Amino acid sequence: MILDAAKQDVDAQKAQYNALKDKTKVQDNIYGKAMNALGDAVKAERVATNLAYQVATDRLTQMEK
Repeated sequence: MILDAAKQDVDAQKAQYNALKDKTKVQDNIYGKAMNALGDAVKAERVATNLAYQVATDRLTQMEK
C-alpha cells in the first residue's frame, strides 16, 4: 500500500514536470529537482522514489512512538 502510494506520487510528479514548459518552475517537485540536477529521468525517478519511501517509513516510525 505504501509502495503504491509512493509510486503514484512519483508518477504525478513526473507528469507535472513533463507538463511544464519552463523546467525551472518545479521547485516543489522532488522529481523535477532531481531531473534538473541529474539530467537523467531514470536516476531522477530513483531519487524521488527512494525519498518517498524514506518519508513514508519515517512517518510510520513516528506514529509508532
